[in-house]
Amino acid sequence: MTFSTWLKEARIEAGLTQDQLSQRSGVSQTRISALEGGKRPGWASLLRLCGALGRDPQEAAALVVAGMVRDEAEETSDAA
Repeated sequence: MTFSTWLKEARIEAGLTQDQLSQRSGVSQTRISALEGGKRPGWASLLRLCGALGRDPQEAAALVVAGMVRDEAEETSDAA
């Protein structure tokens, strides 16, 4: 699972729209949309979103790190 998929599923499970999550977390709706579309979050945004969703930040951080490792592996294989 990717962070973007996790975020969207967590938001929907919480019964929130992007706008409602934005109001609860202080992260802009535009940024939430970008994150759900595959952008990588900064740590402050990640923590705010997890707090607003009542989710464990370690779970979300692990997905972000896994995505970074996956991206790096793809870059390395493309260079070979």
